[in-house]
Amino acid sequence: MLSSFKKRRDIEDTIVISLEAAHTHTAAHRENWRLGEEKTWNLDQNHGQILFTFADGMQALAPVQIIGTLNPEDEMFTWAWRHPTVLAALQKNALRVKAFGKQHSG
Repeated sequence: MLSSFKKRRDIEDTIVISLEAAHTHTAAHRENWRLGEEKTWNLDQNHGQILFTFADGMQALAPVQIIGTLNPEDEMFTWAWRHPTVLAALQKNALRVKAFGKQHSG
C-alpha cells in the first residue's frame, strides 16, 4: 500500500514539475520573442518546423512536435498518435507521454 502511494506521489510530483517548467519556458518565449503575439503561424510537417510571422515582418522558425490537436467546434482533443493526419515523425513526444501513462497507470 505504501509503495503504491509513493508511486502515485512521484507521478503527481512529476506532473507538477513538468507544468511549472512549461509555464517558465512559455513565459521566457513570450518575453524573448513575443510568443502569442504572432500574426500567423504555419506548420510544415514534412520538415518538422513551425514558422511564426509577426506584424512587423519578424519571423521565428522552430522545430515542432505535435502532442495532440483540439477541435474548437466541439472541443474534442485528439492525441497525435490517433490523429490520421499527423506524421509519425511528429508523434515522438506524444508517444513518450503515452508510454509514461501506460507505465504508471494503476
